[in-house]
Amino acid sequence: MKKKNRLRNIICLVVLIAIPLCLLIARLYENHKKEDLMVFASDAVEKYISNKYNFEVDSIELSNDKYRTSKLEEGESVIVFKVTYNDSYFYAIFVQEQDTYKCYDDYQWEEIYSAAEQSFSQSFPQGIVIDMKFHCPGSNFFYLMDDKHYFDGNNITSFLQGCDGYVKMTFYDVSFSRDEISDIIPVENIDIEFASFDTKEHMDEFIGCFDNSNIVSTIYLYESLEKYAPHLIDYIKIENGNYQGYNITLQNCDEFEYAYFPVELMALETQQDDIQPVRTYEESKLRGRLLEIYTNYGEEKWLNKPLSDEYYFDGIYGDVYIYYPLDKLDGYDLNSVGLAWFSAGGMSNNRNITKAEICGDYAVYRMPFGEDYFMFVDIGGYGEYVPDYSK
Repeated sequence: MKKKNRLRNIICLVVLIAIPLCLLIARLYENHKKEDLMVFASDAVEKYISNKYNFEVDSIELSNDKYRTSKLEEGESVIVFKVTYNDSYFYAIFVQEQDTYKCYDDYQWEEIYSAAEQSFSQSFPQGIVIDMKFHCPGSNFFYLMDDKHYFDGNNITSFLQGCDGYVKMTFYDVSFSRDEISDIIPVENIDIEFASFDTKEHMDEFIGCFDNSNIVSTIYLYESLEKYAPHLIDYIKIENGNYQGYNITLQNCDEFEYAYFPVELMALETQQDDIQPVRTYEESKLRGRLLEIYTNYGEEKWLNKPLSDEYYFDGIYGDVYIYYPLDKLDGYDLNSVGLAWFSAGGMSNNRNITKAEICGDYAVYRMPFGEDYFMFVDIGGYGEYVPDYSK
């Protein structure tokens, strides 16, 4: 019995030693594979750059500060390098999938963007580029080009025909022609979004508040344009070759204008067949509905000083913008004028008192989707309204 126990103890000891040893060997093997891959990738990138640009890099090192890899397909191995050449640096990426690999770089992107912006500015003299991005098909990252995308400094239009990307521009006092645009920009693979304002001053104001570092603003330019709808005279969007033109309808109600932007269209459009006009409470027989709702929440004091009738709007699913001419608000402290609203759209954050955003010649108020009840109120002396769902 003692011999059996001794043998069992020896076996257990061997197993206890063998397991971490096997794990260590496996880890060392994986580390060795990674080191081999790094060496191979570094050599491949250096060779790629030498063949493409005909120069030798000064140094190349691993980098994690640009081109995150979250967009890459599962199974791809990606290594990002920071490459130094001639007292400056750029980035190169090595992508391996199974038994193949490919290299990309952004060495020329500043030159390409400068040439593209100059070309667009010359072709569209009343337009200003507010955002643009290009890359070669399949790279997954803007700015990156492969060995087939070398810009020799000539004919930027021809070069862009081999790229994917987008261009967003603002204009003033112009109407757009699809044919004129496609002569300059290869719209089969470069998406465009152009907006034309009524005056240069309003265009400049919009550009001044446009944040091209905000990914939401740059991807969905129309959302930034919605609040300037009264000052837009034309709009064109060509995405994946599909054309969409200007179709904004501003409607009037008493002293203000309004527009409805349905989410499902994802565009600067209104479909008037799908919505009902704004109605006053007399017309809809909804007198006091808004006060009733705010009273239920113990917030009735915020409606004690109404500045307008109570209105009702059935917007289905999309934002409603109210545009109040500034000249009709002369004498009012805009910090004290709020748009109190309640949305019957079923969301928990169903009410608020919105302050105005000055856009051109209008005080602009935004309400979210749903059946909206709203009225203008004077909230001077009450401080800042904070609904209980945000406390």
